[in-house]
Amino acid sequence: MKKIIISLGLILVWYLQINAQTVETNCLSRNELKLDVAYILAFMVKVEYEYLLNDWSSVGAVGFINTLGFLDNNYYPLYQTQLLGFYRLFLGNKPAAGLFFEGNTGLTSGYRSNYMKNPSGKYFAPCIGIALGWKYVSQKNLVFDLFLGFGKIYGNSGPENYPRLGICFGKRF
Repeated sequence: MKKIIISLGLILVWYLQINAQTVETNCLSRNELKLDVAYILAFMVKVEYEYLLNDWSSVGAVGFINTLGFLDNNYYPLYQTQLLGFYRLFLGNKPAAGLFFEGNTGLTSGYRSNYMKNPSGKYFAPCIGIALGWKYVSQKNLVFDLFLGFGKIYGNSGPENYPRLGICFGKRF
């Protein structure tokens, strides 16, 4: 009898350990693709991809291009391109929605001076930043993000800081 109780106890502990390590999200859709509408109005393109790790966290990537720098040969933008990776921690009641904190890191490039016809050199530097935001997800998996933050650009070749802001619309699939 003692062997049976010990065996059942070990099986129970093993079962609880396996279930404790697997954190599953309630939502079946784990991918999001979003476009920032505020940047489009300023002739820039910013696209975000986000992957939901579980109900309370996600990781993603952001690509940003200032198209004015490519359309006008006499314009030298302070921020021309940016590629960021981010991690978000959600505090809402819905899966991967509501208030979130974000940490991001990546690479940015542009010109030291954004004055027309007077560039003072191109820079390419690593950066790291934070943001605070809010995400809404509809029943049809349409996504709306609103966030604001800032970051630090390392190296002495360009500006010291960069903005991290957005009004993004997209789809969770």
